Amino acid sequence: MGLRFIFFVAVCILGFCSMLGFTYAQVFHTPLNLSNEIRDSREPHIAVSGKNVYVIWTGFGMGVEDQDDIFFKKSSNAGGNFSDTINLSSNIGSSFNPKLAVSGTNVYVIWQDDTGNTGNTSIFFQKSSDSGATFTPTINLSNDSGFAIDPQLSLFGNMIHVIWQDDTSGPDDILYKRSSDGGSSFSEIMNISKSLDTDSLDGEIYAINNMVYIVWTEGNFDQGRTSIFARASSDSGAIFGQAINLSENSGDAIMPRVSAFGNNEYVLWMQGKFNQGEILFKKSPDNGTTFGQTIRLSNDAGNDNGTSSNPLLFVDDKYVYTVWLNNETNKANAYLRTSLDEGGTFENVKNLSQGTFGVSNPAISGNKSSIYVVWEEEEESPTGSDIAIKKSNDAGITFGHTVSLGKSSDFPSYPAISVYDNKSYIVWQDSTNGTDQIRFTRER
Repeated sequence: MGLRFIFFVAVCILGFCSMLGFTYAQVFHTPLNLSNEIRDSREPHIAVSGKNVYVIWTGFGMGVEDQDDIFFKKSSNAGGNFSDTINLSSNIGSSFNPKLAVSGTNVYVIWQDDTGNTGNTSIFFQKSSDSGATFTPTINLSNDSGFAIDPQLSLFGNMIHVIWQDDTSGPDDILYKRSSDGGSSFSEIMNISKSLDTDSLDGEIYAINNMVYIVWTEGNFDQGRTSIFARASSDSGAIFGQAINLSENSGDAIMPRVSAFGNNEYVLWMQGKFNQGEILFKKSPDNGTTFGQTIRLSNDAGNDNGTSSNPLLFVDDKYVYTVWLNNETNKANAYLRTSLDEGGTFENVKNLSQGTFGVSNPAISGNKSSIYVVWEEEEESPTGSDIAIKKSNDAGITFGHTVSLGKSSDFPSYPAISVYDNKSYIVWQDSTNGTDQIRFTRER
C-alpha cells in the first residue's frame, strides 16, 4: 500500500508539473561566464552545429587602449565547457557589430571595423574550415572610402551571401557580395538598392537553395516617408530581379524581416509612427516574383491600445512564426502569432510575457513545430531585469511556463538563442562587478 501511495503521488506531481509546463526539457544548466577577464563584453551571437557551440561578441581589446575587438569561443561538447578565447580582429582599430554563421565544419564571421579607414568603417570577414580551431586572415569586403555598417550574412551550401549599408556614393545604399567557394574569394560589389536621392537601410538577407532574398527600407527618413522594398535572385545571387515596393504606403515603414521555405518568401515589417505602429506581413508563393495581400497581424489581434514594434520572423517547413513587442502604458509585452499553413492564415495572438513591467530585445529560434522565444524583462528587484524564455512543442498553440535564466546575473540583457536537435542554447550580456560579461546556458 505504501509503494502504491508513493507511486500515485509521484504520478500526480508529474501530471501537475506537466500542466504547469515544468518539463525536463526546460531545465537549464548553471550559466557560465564566457568572457571572464575581457571588459565591456557585449553584442553576443551564438550558433550550434552538432556538438559544436560557437559564440562571438564585442569586448574591450586586451593590450590595445580604448579599442574594441571581436572575440570568439567554441565548445566541442555541446556547451559543457569552452576553449580558450580567440581575438579574431586583434587590430589597431575598433571592431564591433559581429555576425556569425555556421555550415558543417565551416564557421564564418563578419563585423564592422574602422581599421585603416580614416574616419570611416569597413566590413571585415574571416572564416574557419576546422570548426573554429583556426581562422584565415581578414578580408576587407567593402574596401571603400565610405561608412560601411550593419553587415548581414546568410549561407546555403558553399555559397556565402553578405549585404551591408554604405554611403560611399552619397546616399546610403544596400550593397551585396557573394562567395561561391566557401569564402576563399568574393564577387564584385553589387548595389541592390541603387537609390539616387533617398537613403536605404535596415537591410536583411535570406538564402535557400538557389534563391537569395533581400529586403530593405528606403525613402526620406527626415520626412517620415519610407517604404519596404524586396529583390530576389534565382541563380544564387548572380542576377537580381527588379525591386518591388511591398508596403506602398505614404508614411513610415521600417524594420523589414525576411525568410523563406520551398517556393514561399515571407516578409514582415513595422508600419506607422513609433506611437502608432502595426506589424504587417506579406507572402510570395513564387520565389519573390509576385506577392499576395498584406496581412495586418497586430491590429487584427486587437492590440490597438499601444504601438507594435520590433518584429521578428522565423520559418521552418510549413510553420511561420512572428513575434513583436506591443508597448502599452508604462510597459511592453512580447506577442506571437503563428501560421500553420505556410503563411495562408494565422492563429490568434498570444501575449507571451504578460508582465507588469517592460519587455525588450526578444529573440526567436526553433525547429519545425518546436519554438522558443526569449526576451529581456524588467523586474521590481535588486537586479532590475531578467532573461526569460518560453517554449512551445505544438507550433505555438500552447506554451509551457516562463523560465527565468538571468536571476543569478546582474542586469542581464540582449539575449541571443540557437536551437539544435530540439534543445536551446542561449547567451546574454550582464553586468558583473561593474563590467559587462557574456553568460551562456543550455538545456539539459
